[in-house]
Amino acid sequence: MLSLLRSRGGQPSRSLLACLILLLMVAGTLAMRPDLTTAQVRVPEPGKVALRDIRAARSTRVTDQAETQRRRDEAAQTVPVVYDHARVAVDRVTRVLRETYSAMAVEMQAIAEARRALQDRIDGGGDGDREVDYSFALAELNNRRQRAQLEFSKGLQIQGMPVEFDALDRLGYRTEVAQVLGDVLQSVYERPVVESRQRAQSRAVRGLTLRGPRQERFTSLEALDDLKTLRKRLVEVVLSREPELRVAANLERIDDRIGRSLAQLLGHLVVPTATYNAAETAERQRLARHQIPVVVQNVARGEVLVRRGQEVTADHVLLFKQINQQGALAAWLVALGAGLLIALLVACVHWFALRHMARYRPDARDLAFMAVTLVVQLAAISLLSGVLDAVAAQRPELHAGLLRPLLPVVAGALLVAFVLDGTVTLVFVVVSSPLIAIAATGEISDTLPVMLGSLVGASLMDGARRRTDFLRAGLVAGIAAWGISLGTTLIEGGAVSQEMGFEGINYVLGGLLAAVGIPMITPVIEWVFGYMTNLRLAELSNLDHPALRELALRAPGSYHHSMMVASLVEAGAQAIGRNPLLARVMAYYHDIGKGLYPEYFGENQRGENPHDKLKPSMSVLIIKKHVSEGQELARSYGLGEEIIDGIEMHHGSRVISFFYKKAVELAPEGERVDVEDYSHHWRKPQYPEAALLMIADAVEASAKTVDIPDPDRLRGLVQKMTNKIFAEGQLDECDLTLRDLHKIANAFHAVLVGIYHHRPRYQEPATKERRDSNSSTQHPKPDADPTPTIDPTPVEESGSDDLHRLGH
Repeated sequence: MLSLLRSRGGQPSRSLLACLILLLMVAGTLAMRPDLTTAQVRVPEPGKVALRDIRAARSTRVTDQAETQRRRDEAAQTVPVVYDHARVAVDRVTRVLRETYSAMAVEMQAIAEARRALQDRIDGGGDGDREVDYSFALAELNNRRQRAQLEFSKGLQIQGMPVEFDALDRLGYRTEVAQVLGDVLQSVYERPVVESRQRAQSRAVRGLTLRGPRQERFTSLEALDDLKTLRKRLVEVVLSREPELRVAANLERIDDRIGRSLAQLLGHLVVPTATYNAAETAERQRLARHQIPVVVQNVARGEVLVRRGQEVTADHVLLFKQINQQGALAAWLVALGAGLLIALLVACVHWFALRHMARYRPDARDLAFMAVTLVVQLAAISLLSGVLDAVAAQRPELHAGLLRPLLPVVAGALLVAFVLDGTVTLVFVVVSSPLIAIAATGEISDTLPVMLGSLVGASLMDGARRRTDFLRAGLVAGIAAWGISLGTTLIEGGAVSQEMGFEGINYVLGGLLAAVGIPMITPVIEWVFGYMTNLRLAELSNLDHPALRELALRAPGSYHHSMMVASLVEAGAQAIGRNPLLARVMAYYHDIGKGLYPEYFGENQRGENPHDKLKPSMSVLIIKKHVSEGQELARSYGLGEEIIDGIEMHHGSRVISFFYKKAVELAPEGERVDVEDYSHHWRKPQYPEAALLMIADAVEASAKTVDIPDPDRLRGLVQKMTNKIFAEGQLDECDLTLRDLHKIANAFHAVLVGIYHHRPRYQEPATKERRDSNSSTQHPKPDADPTPTIDPTPVEESGSDDLHRLGH
């Protein structure tokens, strides 16, 4: 199992990815919803006293029916009652008044003419029988007058109401009078009129809506009149219109009694123009109730529902039943949603990143590491959430919402950023943030603080190797998460309070705690997954390491060469944005295999060259062997796969040209020398740090052969060796661009100029010069050792396919 987790390289298969997603779904769902396997709440009988604290077995959401009903009643009460406003009724009454008055005028005129005719007959004289007929005729006219008055009351729909017809008779039933009375009736309707102000006031507690034929408006009761007010106003209006009535009635004067009688008549005719619409009001109240959502109460797992010694009420029983109704089915539906969310997040984000992010190429080990990290983080958050709930239950002033920021919500992102690169971390943060938010607070809306806090903290983990680096990343991550949380709270209309400051402190503490834990679990990560972290690299960069001490003692030239190469690759890695610490440590150990046979390598030779006595084919075998021997030594010291890769890849498949040419020169005429026999057969560099090591190894070895190492010659040397390695195809399998190679060449040139810089010769004192002159005549300097040194990668002329002025 460990060997599978530690396997490196290659794209993960679809089956492996599917298995990881399935395992992540199951483990992640259980980590986010640990209440799936818990029992239901036992429902006690109402009226009994709880013998112990009754807690919620799972986190759930229940409806508060009483609160919902209360809020809906409040919403219904805030709806203004609806009154239909129209003057049609006034116009109709005015028209009926004028028509009835005109009909009454015609009838009263006919009665008056009949009365005059009867009176003329009476004045002409007659016998007694005729007097009887006259009496009957006069009585008939009086009855006819009463019937006309009754028809007048019916026409105006004021039957049974007192009407002083004597006053009307004095005015005369003239059309002009009816016109004036209609104008008076119309003029008193200055504002909308309700039937009774008192009754309207009991309905329109919060105002009313006047709905007209074309529009509606909200108004208050003070802007309305009622019929009682209108009748009082009629008296004033009628008395004020006395001159018009006098002219219309063709009278010299009209006394107040007649005016009040007219006002009384018109008062019987007034009708309300604003009528209460009960059906429309009820419909609007129904809609207002419907718009109020059901009040949902969040019940956290472990929350105390009934405390020990408290009486169980009917509301408690209703709450328990609702919690149990959520039951296993509802819980598993939530689990299904969580699993579906995990699967879609992982699959969609991973697929998008593979297609559109060139540097996102995780192998099976990386995916397994991220999956395990996420599951462990979700489980830790769930466990700690239960602890925080228990603390909040003991300290009511510290509700669970204030303590949630203490959870390690950014720990996973910081760990992934420390172990892997930023591109993989970005994908991890996008996938994990919603899941962590749900596990921590139960609300997916809290994703934004988790995501941005994680990204800010992860960006500071690049190259972290000191304790202060971890603390800084955790501190900044906590501050960023709190800032985002504060911003979203203010956007949603939340008020600034003391709790926000307490929440900010908890966010910072949570980030610091997460950062402190990373160095503690890093050794476990390195052991389980075989990763080479910066902490491990920092340990290996100690020059007191046994492998380096042995190399310095047995092969000091190779040791010095490794230190020089380390300076070059570190500068190159910084120039192209790669890991300079990894590059430097790979350079330290890339030639440790030479410590077993130091005398066979030119940088360690101080006298006789053993290759002079060997055939080129034997020399090549010894030169090649330092790679395999170095790998074995690295494994014995537990240096890690990255360092072993550096040892293997720093020669790739290059030709050992010195011995190949020597073999060609020594070969009998006509015999062909196979170049493959004189080539390394190792993997080509698979990643930029290994490519840097190959180029730097060749450049440093060649730089020693330059007679006058001035800046121009050194630049030409660097470009020539880089061109040569590129043209050989050694860099085909690693992610390096021509722009990167140009940056690497510039960085190497700067380091070499610093190493081989010119220093002025200081003039010696006169006495010193004479003493040196005398000693030189007495002790002549021996000739230089004529034995040549052998460099396995000497400078050669570039082939025709080399790149000219690389990067320009």
